[in-house]
Amino acid sequence: MSPQTFCSWSDYDVCRNSCVAANSRQNPGFDFLQECWNDDPALQIVIKKLLAKFPQWGIACVDGVLMEWED
Repeated sequence: MSPQTFCSWSDYDVCRNSCVAANSRQNPGFDFLQECWNDDPALQIVIKKLLAKFPQWGIACVDGVLMEWED
């Protein structure tokens, strides 16, 4: 599924960057994810899936809020 399938054109770059991060397993960073989270509720679904797939990033969604956590 391409990013265009679940994102509006205005969010295309954000989705592409998130998908690139997921495919490369690189942590895009808390600040980037937080900005995306606040920008578009549709991106929250994508971010939740990324966080579930990569718990090693140390970022979690708790009660609808993104949080950084430590071991």
